Amino acid sequence: RRQKGADADLHSKKEASRKNEEPKTIEEKASFDDGFLKLKELCTVLEKEKEELQKKKDALEADVTELRNDLARSRADFHNYKSRTERERTRDRKLAAEKSVELLIPVYDNLERTMDSIDFHDNPIYKGVSMVRRQFFGVLLELGLEKIPSEGAFNPEFHEAIGVVEVDDPEKDGQIIEELQRGFTLGGRV
Repeated sequence: RRQKGADADLHSKKEASRKNEEPKTIEEKASFDDGFLKLKELCTVLEKEKEELQKKKDALEADVTELRNDLARSRADFHNYKSRTERERTRDRKLAAEKSVELLIPVYDNLERTMDSIDFHDNPIYKGVSMVRRQFFGVLLELGLEKIPSEGAFNPEFHEAIGVVEVDDPEKDGQIIEELQRGFTLGGRV
């Protein structure tokens, strides 16, 4: 019961307050209507500004998304550029080594021929040339040069036949008999 009485009291106070707020004169009513219109205009202006700000926000978010995508593409392009230049640099180094080795092989062959022309292996010249040849070949090995073995079966991928000799033993058929010039591979290529 007490609750109902308090609700009734509150209701009557609200009614009294509304009566006091309503304009009593035409001037007050006009002033009230004018204030209401201004408030309505202000709400309309604020709604328009809100819509414009939302459009600007959406445009900025689109720009940010586009910039992030551009950044990702630029990073991928840079990574690809680095990888490509590293591959090219490695390839250029190999080509430079290949050219150097091609120029040095005849010098190595001449050292071999020099050693073959010396009759006495106890000769100090023979020993000196042998040491130089070993050192020189070590450098060629470091550059990636490898000897092609000349013993065993003939392999047309690595060997070039100068002539054919008939043999009586069938096991020696297709075998290399003599090496006229040593062969090499560099990076898997003859």
